[in-house]
Amino acid sequence: MLSSISWQQYFAAIAIISVTYYLYVLLRYYQREISNLFTSKQQSAVMSQGGSISPTELMGAARPDKHVRIVEEQELQFADEELNESLDSTGDLTDSNNNITIPEAQLIGETDNLIAAFKDVDNKSEFLSLLKILIGSFQPYQAEIDFSKVTTHVISQSAENLLFDLTADELPKWN
Repeated sequence: MLSSISWQQYFAAIAIISVTYYLYVLLRYYQREISNLFTSKQQSAVMSQGGSISPTELMGAARPDKHVRIVEEQELQFADEELNESLDSTGDLTDSNNNITIPEAQLIGETDNLIAAFKDVDNKSEFLSLLKILIGSFQPYQAEIDFSKVTTHVISQSAENLLFDLTADELPKWN
């Protein structure tokens, strides 16, 4: 009896059994997905005929994030008041007395913070290394900063507030 079965009949029987098995598995275990597939096609046909579904029906209403809050416009603060007030006619932010640009004012402010941090610390080499890092971080704004003003300011402030003396030769330069 087995000798009367050809290879062609054998492969056809295997294909029919495999297709039947996979159809059973699909219908048994993926019934919900298959029914959703057909209903979504019906809904898309209704939408193409002129019906529409609003985004809230499709996705649900948007919820705000837990840690986000809405503030009034008056509460927003983007820069120091003195920098906001020093807007000259050219559109550059400058100090009306000394023509100090924003990066220069920020660098001077940061050097003041560094000097204040070392007010009671007698470690000149650590101060100079931190000052070098600070000045290096402002190097992209080198064209907008008058480095001689910054140097003069650092020397005058350090003479008043630090336990050690600084000279212009000891201060870091632009790289």
